[in-house]
Amino acid sequence: MPNLAEQLLESASAVSALGATGAEIAALGDASITAGMALVSDHRRNLQAYEVLLSAEIAKRSSHEFGNAGLARSNGSATPAVFIQSIMGNSIDEATKLARLGELVAVADRDSAGTDESTAQTDLSADGPGSPDDVDSTDPTKATRPLAT
Repeated sequence: MPNLAEQLLESASAVSALGATGAEIAALGDASITAGMALVSDHRRNLQAYEVLLSAEIAKRSSHEFGNAGLARSNGSATPAVFIQSIMGNSIDEATKLARLGELVAVADRDSAGTDESTAQTDLSADGPGSPDDVDSTDPTKATRPLAT
């Protein structure tokens, strides 16, 4: 099974193969238009999986235990949701959903690792708590369902 990065690249390639302009899209047949929408939906799910993984990492790195050194606060945001909103430009409701989902994933990851909040290690290295390498992007089942809107 391809990992999440491979799935994202494959879905992006499939969508871009539909055409690069409105005229190219307009020239597609009905079956291609229908299939194209399914391809876009698949690509959106892959992007949303990344949103969840990144939101989980933002939530972890913005934990209250880090105080002002946490990721959100060190970037001038009071909460992970406000930080996500500032990056993505989406509504605070959508950013809050992502932040909460990210917090749930972070708790689930911590619980599955056999740790709890009191024993979780704190790493305030130059890259902040944890690192991008800590995210297991080989398990696309962690967050492949579309986010509720």
